[in-house]
Amino acid sequence: MSAIAYQAKAHESRASMVKSYTAAHAALWGPPPVREKPVPPIVEVKKPVRPAKPASVPILSDDEYAEMLVENFAASRRAPRPGPTQIINFIAAQYGKTPAELTSHIRNQSIVRPRHIAMYIMVCGMGFSYPRTAKAMGGRDHTTAFVAVRKMKEKMASDPFFAARVANLMAALGINRE
Repeated sequence: MSAIAYQAKAHESRASMVKSYTAAHAALWGPPPVREKPVPPIVEVKKPVRPAKPASVPILSDDEYAEMLVENFAASRRAPRPGPTQIINFIAAQYGKTPAELTSHIRNQSIVRPRHIAMYIMVCGMGFSYPRTAKAMGGRDHTTAFVAVRKMKEKMASDPFFAARVANLMAALGINRE
């Protein structure tokens, strides 16, 4: 073995460490063999060039374009969705009650049924949350709205005429059911 000894020392970088190690390795065992990497052949790939397609959109005058925009805008406008107040007012009018009666704490059957229908329409027809519905119906607890919706679903499942009545009320409000 050769008298050259590799001295361990702190290196400034990894590159200096590799250089130092390579020099010590070459002094002890000779230079490392040179391995040539095979170079892949250069293949020229030619992509076909597609001709540009002619525009299929007709060219419009400024007046025609403005008219088209107005027509599209008018078609895209939807009727505004009713809010809780509009639903309460509508249901109260349909059943001959006042909105104050529907939002009151009166528990007569003649008032409870329209109140439950209004809650059902708010939750199932409009997608309002139970807390929002209960708050709109006189500041009730959200579980009251939950129970009202459950009762209306049960009633509608057992009475097709009642279900048709509720569907007609929703249609009159412009609400598509579920």
